[in-house]
Formats: sequence, structure tokens, C-alpha cells
Amino acid sequence: MASMDELRNQLVAIEADLDAGGYRVGAWDEFLRRVRGRSQQERHGLAADVSRVSRKLHARNGLRTVSLPAGIALELLATAIGGAALAIGRAQGSSVAAVVAAGIRSAGWYRAPMARGPAHAAAVVSPLT
Repeated sequence: MASMDELRNQLVAIEADLDAGGYRVGAWDEFLRRVRGRSQQERHGLAADVSRVSRKLHARNGLRTVSLPAGIALELLATAIGGAALAIGRAQGSSVAAVVAAGIRSAGWYRAPMARGPAHAAAVVSPLT
């Protein structure tokens, strides 16, 4: 089992690779596998650093984030538009409107809101994830 210093060093190395643009695929998964073998208290000690590096990792591909209230508002808007399209489709017997309603939920621009914070960081290094 890796020591906490080894895990911290591995995390620092991953972050440095991300910052330099030389990150290799698989390093993050390997790190998470090693961290999941640690106690909850030890994982909690790494949570803030893990969250920071996780944000950098996901941001490298242009993942855009919005605040929680904005995410909820977008979710409600997409639900309302999908519901309206479905209702119109049923009223008119149109399968096109129903397909539009289904498309809203599977469109490439739509992503479920993800709340990020200390609770998320602890969940990221949980053995259950």
C-alpha cells in the first residue's frame, strides 16, 4: 500500500503534468485506485487537493461549469421545453414533437448540473465511487 507521502507526490506530479500539458491518460485512475485503499480519514485529508486537480483534469477538455442556481434554472428550462414539446406532440398526434422532447434530454449541449465542493471531493475519493 502506498504511503500518504507517495500519494501526495503522485497527485503533485499529475497536477504538474496537467499544468505543463503533458498529462498521460490513466494516471488519474491509477491514483484514485491507490487512494481508495486508504481510510476515510486519510482520504478526507486529501479531499481539497483531489478536488483541485479533478477540476483541472476536467477543464482541460473545455468542460464548462455554471453555478448551482444557474444549473438548476437550466435544468428547469430544459424540462419545461421538453414537457411542452411532448404535450404538443400528444395533442396533435405528432411523433416529431415527441422526438424533439426526447432529443432535449439526450442533446450534446445538455449536461446534468454537478455540485462541486468539499462534499464532492470526499465522495470522489470514497471507496464506493
